Amino acid sequence: MINAIAERLGRIIERKRAEEALGESEERFRNLIENSLTGISIMQNDRIVYQNPEQERLFGPLPEPFDFRDLQSVHPDDTEAFSRFYQKVISEDAQALDTEIRFYPMDGIGSAVDMRWVHCRASSIQYQGKKAVLVNMMDITRAKELEQFVLTKQKMVSLGHVAAGIAHEIRNPLSGI
Repeated sequence: MINAIAERLGRIIERKRAEEALGESEERFRNLIENSLTGISIMQNDRIVYQNPEQERLFGPLPEPFDFRDLQSVHPDDTEAFSRFYQKVISEDAQALDTEIRFYPMDGIGSAVDMRWVHCRASSIQYQGKKAVLVNMMDITRAKELEQFVLTKQKMVSLGHVAAGIAHEIRNPLSGI
């Protein structure tokens, strides 16, 4: 009888330790997600059921019944591509779909602020026993601005070479005259 009680007490202690370890693990995971530099959200039945602070910073505060089919914040040149991407995400059990889009995040009073570029990856997952979509977004606005700056600089350098060549071709005959 004492052995049975000791055995049962041992299982209770072991279970308590396992529950504490699970709680600590969940807390570490929650801290990682909440402090991630990648915007993370979970979408279920066309509604956002979870959004980390970085995702809120990227998009601004989203209205509660947010409709992804409402494309007014998406850049006009990207609306068709975003619509196709969204349809693939909700219709297929794709492992991961990637796209880059431009959009205008909303501020707290509902007006659009500066345009942003994001790299978006969506994956089908199970969330609380139901089908959901995990959406990861990374702000690539600064990289795109630098890319545009480098392209403009290269064009200016090429234009300078052309101007120097034309000046040289005009100067040669004038030197002879």
